[in-house]
Amino acid sequence: MRLRNPCSKAALSAATVTLTLIFLLLLVGAAASLGDDKHVEDDETCDEGIDPATEGDSDSSIVDFIDPSILEDDELLDDIRSQLVKGKLVVIRNAFQTEFAEYVQSVLLGNDIDWKHKRNNSLQSLPEQFYQSQLTKDIRGVFNSDKTKNFMTKLVGRDCHGSNPDLTFSEFRPGDHTSLNSDVTNEIARSTTMIWDLSSENWSREFGGAFYWGNARIPDGGYFDPMFNTLLLFNPSETTKYMFTPVLRNAVGRRFAVNAKYTSRDDMSYSVKRPIEEMYGDVASYNLLNSREASWIVHVMDPNDAAEPKRRQKLRDLKTSVRDNYPDPIDDTIFIINDREGGQVEQETAVEQMSKANLTSDSSVLDFLDPTILEDETLLDEISQSLQSGNLVVLRRAFKESFAQYAWSAMNTNNTTWRMGGAFPSFVNKSSEELQSVYGVINHAKTAIFLESLSGRACSRPYTEALFWGKGSHNNPHSDYGPSKRKAQRSLGFLWYLTKDWYPGYGGSLVWHGAKKAREAYVHPEWNTVFLFLPTISSSVHTVTYVEERSNGKLQSIVTWCRADEKDSPVANLDQLVKLAKTGDFAKMSLAQANWLAYEMDTTSMAEDSEIKGLVQNVRRYLDAFDNSAYMIE
Repeated sequence: MRLRNPCSKAALSAATVTLTLIFLLLLVGAAASLGDDKHVEDDETCDEGIDPATEGDSDSSIVDFIDPSILEDDELLDDIRSQLVKGKLVVIRNAFQTEFAEYVQSVLLGNDIDWKHKRNNSLQSLPEQFYQSQLTKDIRGVFNSDKTKNFMTKLVGRDCHGSNPDLTFSEFRPGDHTSLNSDVTNEIARSTTMIWDLSSENWSREFGGAFYWGNARIPDGGYFDPMFNTLLLFNPSETTKYMFTPVLRNAVGRRFAVNAKYTSRDDMSYSVKRPIEEMYGDVASYNLLNSREASWIVHVMDPNDAAEPKRRQKLRDLKTSVRDNYPDPIDDTIFIINDREGGQVEQETAVEQMSKANLTSDSSVLDFLDPTILEDETLLDEISQSLQSGNLVVLRRAFKESFAQYAWSAMNTNNTTWRMGGAFPSFVNKSSEELQSVYGVINHAKTAIFLESLSGRACSRPYTEALFWGKGSHNNPHSDYGPSKRKAQRSLGFLWYLTKDWYPGYGGSLVWHGAKKAREAYVHPEWNTVFLFLPTISSSVHTVTYVEERSNGKLQSIVTWCRADEKDSPVANLDQLVKLAKTGDFAKMSLAQANWLAYEMDTTSMAEDSEIKGLVQNVRRYLDAFDNSAYMIE
């Protein structure tokens, strides 16, 4: 019987007693069979030198409670290890025996859990909040036992015998969420992360609280909605990224998880006596390294300690490669243009003089962008190259201060009214004449020509709207690339943030998931900042973080979507589309253009043209991108 929302404390108590008895019987059976499991023998090389003081306090382990069909399938266990070593997320549905899962859930539903609300209160830090508690003693013993650590070491390919695994319960209530993070810390050599979902069965995906795998190639491939008795596993590295999306205010049910984050042994010593150049002979194998060993290779390991000259060179090569690819991968996916030499800051008198009279039917962004941007041809080339490489471009102090202040006033006049959006940003219900004049500047034909020169994409028929980011509003991970007709035509995103009295701790930050490291993915909103990017199938995935209830300021933005149909310039005809597709430069095509080339173009006259046929297939493969960043076991 699966526990389903007990209707009273008495019902819950009775169910808990029943499940506790089942759990105790399972423990007795597990203790009787301890050491008999033929699939998970102790790893002798990892057992050497274990301090008895670090041994677990239970004779039972997760091996005794994982679904037997998993443990009895050696090929499946090998597949799990292989996928983890490749840096993938492994998702296992119905991972544990039902009786054990229901018992642990009943504990979570009880009144004995000492929940503490974890919340980052610093105005300068990444905001996140959720409820947390330590595992109860009996459950902690199962996840902290030596047998569990032996099993996890063999399963994930990393040592998991550390004495200080992070073992906690967590619950996400309305407004709770986490920031994008990697689970890598400088203080602890974390080996693997296990998140066991024990949410109530009446939880719906519409309530939020999804686990999102930030390494997914396409957004839809990263979402894993809460589901009872689902296990998520991954090996943390600098480049792993995950988050929990905000729980909405209308959520019904309980969003629970058990978190077990294992570490390597505290006394682990590293030496060139081990054949590390063979163990980590290629970049793919670096997923076997935890952060501490990677740091030792880069900063401490001396290749000259090896006796043979050939081996010394291999160790030098390993040191260089790990330095470049593991601890601090070079991240060029966000191009921030901040301190420009000679950037203008106008006097307050100039700001006061700005009015609607300064705007004419011929005004465009070329009249109001900071001149230090427009006059720097090298900078404009760098912006163009970065955009067309699929990166996010960030322009601080983008517009003349007088125009920024004018736009702010236009959004905050009594003649501009808002349609409140709740969990989503609020849209303008009625625009003032002043705000319409700002839209006119951004939507001008000369603006489109300028943006086309930067992006290499058609930027005709722009659509502009103002947004207000109220408390609780956010955007979950998405790419702005189709499938609706309106999104399919999007060729360039132009987001202009205007904010006052705003701190990073208030939320509302843009998170660029293409960043190689989670901590570098955040771009905090600042006054008069423009974000530019090309919507693509995979490179433009981003999030706007949850605006915290404690926020005490104003976060607004003006969003423009330039659009490109299949016949729009600069990609105006079949020859140009074919040329782009041949070079594999799909990022210059909007979804509408790629769809036309792949599925709507008349190929009857090209029946014998194998080159065109191959081209069409390549574009179709691009559009039908398959995400294999996670390994699902149903």
